[in-house]
Amino acid sequence: MVSSPNVGTTIDYLAAVAHAPGTDQLWAGGSYSNSSNGPFQVLIEQWNGSSWSVVPSPNPGGMSNLLQGVAAVSANDVWAVGIYYSSSTSPGRH
Repeated sequence: MVSSPNVGTTIDYLAAVAHAPGTDQLWAGGSYSNSSNGPFQVLIEQWNGSSWSVVPSPNPGGMSNLLQGVAAVSANDVWAVGIYYSSSTSPGRH
């Protein structure tokens, strides 16, 4: 077992993992927060075959950004899906 990086000081969770076919790469996605009340930010991590690294990602919502799924078609074709909240009542999808 290999630990993955924890970005948040309070909450870190990975909701999905995908393997890039023909490689040792794994992609994991979820969210993190520095407060038990949020807001949440997107967390994307990549396993290169020997270690995990955090990959920068957009956070379009002002309230919370939640990554919920990851798919890897190849090493250079990786997709993620989730939901964001720009206010307490207006979800959007990205």
